[in-house]
Amino acid sequence: MFTDAEIDWLYREYLDNYEEHEDYYQLEEYAGTDLYRYILSYLNSTHPKWNTNSELGRCAAAGVLSLMINLSEYKEKYSRSELEQEIECEYESMKSFHQKCFIDECLEKISRIEEESKHVQGRDPIEINTDQFIEKAKEKVIYNFEEPFLAL
Repeated sequence: MFTDAEIDWLYREYLDNYEEHEDYYQLEEYAGTDLYRYILSYLNSTHPKWNTNSELGRCAAAGVLSLMINLSEYKEKYSRSELEQEIECEYESMKSFHQKCFIDECLEKISRIEEESKHVQGRDPIEINTDQFIEKAKEKVIYNFEEPFLAL
C-alpha cells in the first residue's frame, strides 16, 4: 500500500512525464483486457527482450498501444495465426524504427557527457567507450508492462 506522500510523488512524476510517455500511460485503459495480456504473453515468449533497448525500447509502449487500437476487435476478425502475424509485423516495424533512433540517441548522449566534462574544473575530461556504452544501454528496460503505470 502506498503512503499519501508516495501517491503525491507518483502523481507529480506522472504529470511531469506524461507527454514523453503518453503512449505508455494510454495503455492503462487496456491493461486488464485479454488482448493486452495476450500481446504481452506473446511478446514475452517469442521475444524475451522485447521491452529492452536492444529491441523495442522507447517504442515498446507505442507498439503495444498501436496493437491494442488496431486489434481491439480481434475476436471477431482474426484467427490466432493472423493475430500473431499482426503482432510480429508491428514488432518488426517498431524494432526497425527504434534501432535507427537508439544509436543516434546514444551517440548524442555520449557527445553531451564528454563535452560537459570538459568544463568541470579539477577533473580530466571523460572519454566514453562508445561500444560499451551502447551495449550497457541496450540492457535497459524503459517500461514495466507487468505492473503498469508506476515504474518509469
